[in-house]
Amino acid sequence: MSVSLEFETRTGDLAGVAADLGIVPRFKGESSLAGPVGAGLEKRLLEVAKEDRFQGRSGRLLLWHAPEGAFPCRRYLLVGLGAREDLTLERYRRDLGDAFVEADRLGAVTVALPLLLDDRLSIPGPRIAEAVRVLTMVLHPQ
Repeated sequence: MSVSLEFETRTGDLAGVAADLGIVPRFKGESSLAGPVGAGLEKRLLEVAKEDRFQGRSGRLLLWHAPEGAFPCRRYLLVGLGAREDLTLERYRRDLGDAFVEADRLGAVTVALPLLLDDRLSIPGPRIAEAVRVLTMVLHPQ
């Protein structure tokens, strides 16, 4: 069965996007989440991360089922990216790829992901966006 993929970009934060799964990156050792998430959602996800000792190490995932009606996504998947200064495009692809595989395993039809458009990263924003597009095409070829 082939899946038709559509890409949509929006301004704003993840808390304003409804989807089966929200993928939320986290850098190791940082007190906030990566990308625009939204204050209320970020606060709750950081509490969940602290309770589960999720520090943001590369290769780690943490799934949280949101209470019904509390947030627009049914579930949120925290993705560890390791230390910000050590992030490479290859590691980003690997960690995000693991998250996409988990999204597929969970049966998510729609996925929301904030793009990492941050001047403090060594990877330019267009390369980040291209990595997301390529990963999606590899996991769901048409």
